[in-house]
Amino acid sequence: MTRALAALAFAAVVSGCQCNGKVVPPGCDGGACAGGAGGGGGGADGSHPGDAPVCTHVVQSAAAADSSWRATGPSGGRVSAAVAVPGAVLVGTGYTRGFGLISGRGGSIFRSTDQGKTFAPVLRAPGSTVGALVAVSGSNRVYAGLSSLSGATNDGVYVSDDSGATFTAASTGLFPQARVQALAVAAGTPERVYALVLGTMMNPGAAVSSLWRRDDSGAWTQLAATGLNPTAGGPALALVADATDRDRVYLADGAAFYTSTNAGDAFTPTAQMSVLFGGQSFANVTVLRNDPANAMHLLLGTEDDGLLETTDQGTTWARVSNPSFIYDVQLAGGALWVATQDTGLLTGADSSTLARTGECLVDPSVTAIAVLPDATGVIVAGTTGGAYVSTDAAKTFAPSDGLDELLARVVASGDSLWLLSALGVYRSKDSGDHWSRIAAGLGSIAFSDAQLDPGDSDVAWLATDSDLFESHSPATGLVRYQLSDGGVHRPLGLGPNVAAVRLDDAGHVWAYQRAATTDPSGANVVTGVYVSDDSGGTFNPTPLISGSLVLKTTFRLSPLELRQDGVLFAGGTDGGPELLVSDGGAPTVAFNDPTVIVYGVHIAPNGDAYLVGRNGPGITRSTDGVTFTESDLGLDGGVYALGFSSTGVLAATGAGVWLAPVGGTYAELTGGWASPLVWSVAVAPGANVAVATTNAGVYRRALP
Repeated sequence: MTRALAALAFAAVVSGCQCNGKVVPPGCDGGACAGGAGGGGGGADGSHPGDAPVCTHVVQSAAAADSSWRATGPSGGRVSAAVAVPGAVLVGTGYTRGFGLISGRGGSIFRSTDQGKTFAPVLRAPGSTVGALVAVSGSNRVYAGLSSLSGATNDGVYVSDDSGATFTAASTGLFPQARVQALAVAAGTPERVYALVLGTMMNPGAAVSSLWRRDDSGAWTQLAATGLNPTAGGPALALVADATDRDRVYLADGAAFYTSTNAGDAFTPTAQMSVLFGGQSFANVTVLRNDPANAMHLLLGTEDDGLLETTDQGTTWARVSNPSFIYDVQLAGGALWVATQDTGLLTGADSSTLARTGECLVDPSVTAIAVLPDATGVIVAGTTGGAYVSTDAAKTFAPSDGLDELLARVVASGDSLWLLSALGVYRSKDSGDHWSRIAAGLGSIAFSDAQLDPGDSDVAWLATDSDLFESHSPATGLVRYQLSDGGVHRPLGLGPNVAAVRLDDAGHVWAYQRAATTDPSGANVVTGVYVSDDSGGTFNPTPLISGSLVLKTTFRLSPLELRQDGVLFAGGTDGGPELLVSDGGAPTVAFNDPTVIVYGVHIAPNGDAYLVGRNGPGITRSTDGVTFTESDLGLDGGVYALGFSSTGVLAATGAGVWLAPVGGTYAELTGGWASPLVWSVAVAPGANVAVATTNAGVYRRALP
């Protein structure tokens, strides 16, 4: 569904760098207020010079809220691969190494025919990840390799002969659930394709690799690939074919770089660990690329040792980037392009001139790159939040539309709906008609909660698994975010992994610290609930501190609630009570049933307390905060979260959103979708409109 996109000047949202408490464009490195790529940087006081582009994103919903669920909010998904083909560009989604979540439904291929502005799905393979997309030069053929963490039905190889408009399975000869890690096309004719596969026929999830070859569109044949040493280096994880010699192919594992001169039948270690990684005993490799213009030139990406380069086909190597996680490398358009986890997109004429680029590419975790050969200056960058397109050779980027796998949570607070995602924090004041990004996203962070400060409408409290601007140390999982100018305050007494935040009108702020850690001053912080009596300056432990107060799952929980009378509810514990209640003194156990897994606690506008979960009643309700009874009539299955309208309760479930009057029977709110798994649901303040986040994107509808 097409959405209108607009780039507006709004100082609160930029790429995530910070100087003196103000966010500035992405040129700053480790705290220095340097000039931003493509347009100046911040001044000494953190201000923005007039020529520095300041980036935001506003999404307008394509249709008004009505009695059917309709897409709303930004497009997104975890992009895991990208490739340019004649007349189109393709991106794949799913799991990306370094991140443990599947992007929404996962395993999709999206295609754009307007140079990356809008995408539409052409392949759905739930449970898998599109880990490799390779085009066959001089044709409309493109191959896709799909994999998973432990083997899935849709894993294998797929092929398209129409530039990615349609795909068909091409796994004949491979064992079922073959996890295709990498693909490479050999030089010359007839066509020859290599596939690096993880797993075995007896154990698809095994940590072993094998090399396969497909000649002239025939069946896949497993190669002997003698000479590899998995005992030292583990399974081979990176593959590339030589740029000119069709019988020459390269592999890399964690301990060595290997060369075959007989089309993969036998390999010889060309460089050992000491040459590759400067004396380290092991390194995790991610990607191996050749140089189409120079067969002697190869590039190897790693998880923790940066980018390595050889100009003698692998005999000697040099590290040419900082030691960071490298997702993708491309030599195209007369330039070198490097996608990294923490420093965004790097480019240069060669490795000696690599520098960060990409104003408005607000996600620093860039996972895939496609340079369009038939459109000068057009580059598509995939990130852990979505896809972005540049039409000026990567100087500036704008979000692409059409990826329907944004992993997000929606929260109602103050006068707004807040959408928390890897793309950033979006705010809507008009029931989802428009969404404005108010804080840049970080793909490696799950936003846990957002609350508008009742005492200052220009302040939002943002809780994350890590630090909102994690390139700056020390980190904290709760930030006080100034909406007007992007100023950030990190409180003392908390560390990373804050799962929830609540505030009252008297300046108290409560935070749920879900993992033991240290705060910015180095002080130890244990798991539990903390309170600030000075408007969030310093946090101190409440009586709700316990080694067992640990969340069972991640961002979709609502583990902390504050009732209007000041009573605090903390839920979702592990190894102890499922719900603790405190009025400021010692906590009491309000619910403790070891057979029930509680996902969260919610307080309705009338003060009723609700627990949601599975392995038992999906919803339990209490009118006094002490006695809980089952309150899920009509529901079948687990409940992830609740939302509240003026007349009833909405339940986010594994099969759609359900509505019931208080204490009544639930009925599904159907129409417009196929009852997807729903992570969260919220009702727009002052309106009768619900917004739901699902494994298939973000939706809204008017309530009956």
